[in-house]
Amino acid sequence: MHTTGPGNGHTVRLMAPKLVAPYRLSGKRGKNDAADAAAICEAVTRAQMRFVPIKSIEQQGQLMVPRARQGFVEQRTATFNRRLLAPYREWMRGLTHRDKG
Repeated sequence: MHTTGPGNGHTVRLMAPKLVAPYRLSGKRGKNDAADAAAICEAVTRAQMRFVPIKSIEQQGQLMVPRARQGFVEQRTATFNRRLLAPYREWMRGLTHRDKG
């Protein structure tokens, strides 16, 4: 959490990274903090810049549930695949070494 914000007279507005990226100068400067800061300064001055609404704690919690579930599904699938392929692991290693030689 930042120490400055609405309580100190600042207006908090969020910008989506995909909307700021076109303002980042590529080439010599590349992707670094200074280039990102310059792109943010340039993007915030544009009249057509769209800002992202700030989510409440409840909204963030609701968005977290499907992401956590997706992570569990990915872990379950990976575990199942490892166990399913375990008997064939040595055989598959032999295939890759034979192809190189």
